[in-house]
Amino acid sequence: MIKRIWLLLCLLCMPLASGAADEAEARFAEPPAADRAIEGASTERLASQADAVARVKIAHVNSVINPAMSRPGMLAIEAFSYQLLWGRVWKGESRPGVELWISLNDCPQKLEKGEEYLVFVQQQGAQWTLSGCQQVIPAADAEPRMVQLDRIFKTSAEQIAGLVETASP
Repeated sequence: MIKRIWLLLCLLCMPLASGAADEAEARFAEPPAADRAIEGASTERLASQADAVARVKIAHVNSVINPAMSRPGMLAIEAFSYQLLWGRVWKGESRPGVELWISLNDCPQKLEKGEEYLVFVQQQGAQWTLSGCQQVIPAADAEPRMVQLDRIFKTSAEQIAGLVETASP
C-alpha cells in the first residue's frame, strides 16, 4: 500500500518537477538583466573606463580560497587569479608578472588556461581587476570589438600626432 501511494505521488509530482525544470532552464539560459544591459555597452565606453585594454592568453589559473567560508572537506573559492601572457595592447601597458584577479561576485565565469581573451581591466594596487563579465570576452567572439579598438586608438594616435605636428614651428 505504501509503495502504491509513493508511486502515485511520484507520478503526480513528475509533471510539476519537469515544468519547474523547464522554467528554471529558461530563466538561467537568458543572461541577467545587468549583463544584458552591458552586452550592448559600446567598445569605446568600455575602453574609456579601463586602465588597460589588451588581448591576453591565460598562462596559469589559481583559486583564491576564502578561509572564513571554508569548512572541513569543503573549500570556498571567492575568486580566481590569472597569470597573463600579453598580446596586442590597445591601451595601457603590459605588465608581465602582474595577475588578473576576478572575484566570483563580479564575474562567475572561469577563464580557461591556454585560451585568449580581450580584456578591459582596471589597476587596483599591484593587480588587474574587472567589475563584470562584459569586460572579458573570448578572443574568438571579440573580433568585431578588436576592429573597433583598432579604429578608436588609431584615431587617437592620429589626433595626438596632428597636435604634435601643429605645435612644431
